[in-house]
Amino acid sequence: MWRLLRHHNALITIFGFEVLNHCPSTISTSFIFALNCYETMIAQRISALALKRWRRKKLGYIYALEFLLSLMRFSMTTVFSLFFLYHYTFPFHSVPSSYISLKMMIAKARALVDLLKQDIIFDKLKVPKALPDCRCIVCYEDLNLSDKEEIRSVIPCEHSFHEICLRRWLKVSPTCPVCRQKI
Repeated sequence: MWRLLRHHNALITIFGFEVLNHCPSTISTSFIFALNCYETMIAQRISALALKRWRRKKLGYIYALEFLLSLMRFSMTTVFSLFFLYHYTFPFHSVPSSYISLKMMIAKARALVDLLKQDIIFDKLKVPKALPDCRCIVCYEDLNLSDKEEIRSVIPCEHSFHEICLRRWLKVSPTCPVCRQKI
């Protein structure tokens, strides 16, 4: 009788872990939905530049939440494995889940750090006083046809680019696309 009850408790423990393991996904989806609803509400009332800043902030919030939820999922998996090991036997079924949650946590941390690095670099850039009469070396379009707020100049060398082009470039290299000076 005791052995049957103990086996039954192991199945309940496994089922409870699986339910808890999916809670972070539900929280993440609900949070992203709430942020998108908020963005929809404020989109008509704010300028395009403020909306662009909000979207960068929203991305930072999402990355931070996903990192925290991945950390929570990894912690839950670790605690469950130790609990299961102490009471029953080694939980082989939780090894893939542990690996995936650790891998997700590292990926989310990298995404958050990369976003913060880009923001730090973009704080160093400036909007040029006058529209430069040259081409953006990344997309080959004339810079003088663009809005002044869409152009950024690199501080040490004064080369100018579209902000979007420079953001794409900085994902590849933290240097100026023309002269390769560190930004």
